Amino acid sequence: MHTVLAAECIGCRLCIAPCPVDCIVMVDPAPPMHRVDPALALARFRFRQFRLERGLHERAQRFGREAEAELAALEAHAAADSSAEKAQTGQDQPVDVERARKRAVIERAVARAKARQTRANAASDDWLV
Repeated sequence: MHTVLAAECIGCRLCIAPCPVDCIVMVDPAPPMHRVDPALALARFRFRQFRLERGLHERAQRFGREAEAELAALEAHAAADSSAEKAQTGQDQPVDVERARKRAVIERAVARAKARQTRANAASDDWLV
């Protein structure tokens, strides 16, 4: 039985020609396996989770501020309208703030959905060109 001592092989190929059974084939050694440090992988995972949670929190705050600003503008507009109606009719009609708030939230959601759809349509049109 013939064996090649891989630890002593220097890749000179001098053993190929004298081999009596032509069983020696020179191949590149397998590259060493890249091992990831588990502590480093865990740190990267935790930082990614932190970054994603921070992004969600910042997005919620941003949309909350925008909704509050829209609601304040809507309440001011509704108050101005009701005072104008009161001046015209002479009657005091209550302003339905909750209904106005719901309407503002719905209008904002519809605007976001339309913007998202527009971006999706533009992206799908780009690959056709």
